[in-house]
Amino acid sequence: MLIEDDPLQSQLLRFHLEGVTDDIHVTRSGLNGVEMIENLQPTCVLLDMGLPDIDGFEVLRLIRERRLTNLVNVIVLSALKDPNRIAAAIDGGAFDYITKPFTPVELQARVRNALRRNCQECKLDLAYRLGMT
Repeated sequence: MLIEDDPLQSQLLRFHLEGVTDDIHVTRSGLNGVEMIENLQPTCVLLDMGLPDIDGFEVLRLIRERRLTNLVNVIVLSALKDPNRIAAAIDGGAFDYITKPFTPVELQARVRNALRRNCQECKLDLAYRLGMT
């Protein structure tokens, strides 16, 4: 899933993610994004920090407050390289943080990593539920 208010950036991200994942839902609103996460339960979300309705930190707070962080790995996309903001995003529940501009190879690798992590956690959860651990 992609929460990005810039249509051109959204198209570019979708293009770069072809082959990594083929099912990408896009919204330009942070509030709508939180609702979509709740309803669609995506594996990975790319989150722009500068959104028109609420900022990315508020999106992260709402995701955590609604206990959706176990369902989704949020990768923050931001032009801001301030170490304090990066730390705050990760402390706020982000799985990863990518600074803009980024390379397609880096984006793809980080998304694959998030998808892989989710898959491993699902296997562990299933094993736990079946009493195999």
